[in-house]
Amino acid sequence: MKSPAKRAVGVSIVTLVCASLTACAGGSASSVTTNAESCEKVTLQYAAYSTPKSPSEITMAGWYASELEKRTNGCVTMKGSWSGALLGGDTMLEGVASHQVDMGEINPIYYPAQLPLTQVVGLPFTNEGNPAAVTDAYAELYETDEEFRAEWENNGVVVLAWKQLGPAMMGAKEPIDSLEDMRGLKVRTAGNITQVFNAIGADPIGIPGQEVYESLQRGTIDAYGAQSLEYIPQQSFAEVAPYTYETGSGVYAIDTTVINKSVYDNLGPDVQQVFVDLRKEFNAKLTSIKAEMGAEVCDALLKQGATVGVFSDDMVDQWEKAVGDSVYKSWAGTIGDEEKARTFFDRYTQQVEAKQKNYPAYESATEACVNK
Repeated sequence: MKSPAKRAVGVSIVTLVCASLTACAGGSASSVTTNAESCEKVTLQYAAYSTPKSPSEITMAGWYASELEKRTNGCVTMKGSWSGALLGGDTMLEGVASHQVDMGEINPIYYPAQLPLTQVVGLPFTNEGNPAAVTDAYAELYETDEEFRAEWENNGVVVLAWKQLGPAMMGAKEPIDSLEDMRGLKVRTAGNITQVFNAIGADPIGIPGQEVYESLQRGTIDAYGAQSLEYIPQQSFAEVAPYTYETGSGVYAIDTTVINKSVYDNLGPDVQQVFVDLRKEFNAKLTSIKAEMGAEVCDALLKQGATVGVFSDDMVDQWEKAVGDSVYKSWAGTIGDEEKARTFFDRYTQQVEAKQKNYPAYESATEACVNK
């Protein structure tokens, strides 16, 4: 069990962020304008299933709420709820679509049937592990690809922000020097990462993220996968699984903020434009913040006793060969149309390749930590 002191710190962070998102004023979201003198002030209820796990997440939550209020001249504000207080990760899409809340945090990994095209990010070895480039690709597809955008809007929501996750990390109790070291290893996984570990003879186990620490401590699992580096110190995983590695399989997931489509449609065009502008600016702002805070994440990990590493190119090549096209075929099967799957996959990978060129000097936070 974690100590009471650590739990108290988590509560104080949640309280801080909720306060930063809470504003006075309420009202209807019908035909809202940004005219401060005549608008009917509206507070939009935002729900998140997660706790704010990283300094960058806390900073971005405050930035978004502040910019929305400022750019709408105080006509539109946000009230936030975290840690699944209103809706869980697996109920958020339906909850926002049915207007139980106005806005919410959605990780598409929970909705493979409703958002099949969006799951393409989970296909391993399709990107170089740069979350900014992958997020740029998603943002571009959302603005230009009608089929992709329709997948979200047909589920009753409009995406307000694409939020970076990854690259894929894993942590283990014992050092890992080869794929053979992972054979039979009980690894907590999620989404397509499960098939990636299956391919090398590991034993993937699906457990909720909040149970990972104690499962490692008790020996229920030997390792965890499907994590982003910056979240690991916040969960103190290095205390029970000190060997921390970037796997080389790339960015494995993406997060979003969405708004109920009817609410969005009823906002005035000037308010909608504010949301569009913030969507276009979000990733660049987050990338800048993550770059500034990367060293802090490394220091926190090392302080907790972590040994940080990156799997060798040879090991990654062997892993990719073992996986082959099995994960792609599984994903394409969920699309139900082979040509549609191939066409969208090509559009996605072309966008990722193009966006990666915008970051020629990219170095992951893990690589920077190893080279420190």
